[in-house]
Amino acid sequence: MITLTKKYRMIWDNLTLNIQKGYDQERIGITMVVLGNSSVFESDIYQDILDKIEEAKLHIPGEWVDYNPDI
Repeated sequence: MITLTKKYRMIWDNLTLNIQKGYDQERIGITMVVLGNSSVFESDIYQDILDKIEEAKLHIPGEWVDYNPDI
């Protein structure tokens, strides 16, 4: 379990690279997360979140892809 404390928090699935909803909303307080098959990135600067999406080629909600290991 990890503790997220920054203003912007983004969690995504490692297989599909789909970002969970709410990555673009400011957060107040602490969020506890159990990652499992996910990764996390957080920052107090929203541009850092946008840069990470581009750098890691993540999929925002509405542009999600399905994981198909047979492809």
